[in-house]
Amino acid sequence: MVNIMVGIVKERLDHLLDNFDCCKCEICKDDMLALALNALPTKYVTSGKGELLGRTDTMNQSHMTNLDIIVIKAINQVSRQPNHQ
Repeated sequence: MVNIMVGIVKERLDHLLDNFDCCKCEICKDDMLALALNALPTKYVTSGKGELLGRTDTMNQSHMTNLDIIVIKAINQVSRQPNHQ
């Protein structure tokens, strides 16, 4: 059983971080990932087919825009107060 949102958010986080001048250490990235995932609904699947269908469902433009907004908020929050210092 896997929450496919973890992989999707990791991909978006890595992509979006290229546009930010902030700490990108693993601690900060994990904090950003956790914040974003806590703001999103979970989407569990139990098979490869379920993962493919779930990813297809979440990849529409509206979902991706909302996801990016949540990930950017997490990046900004962690950037303001990094946990590793």
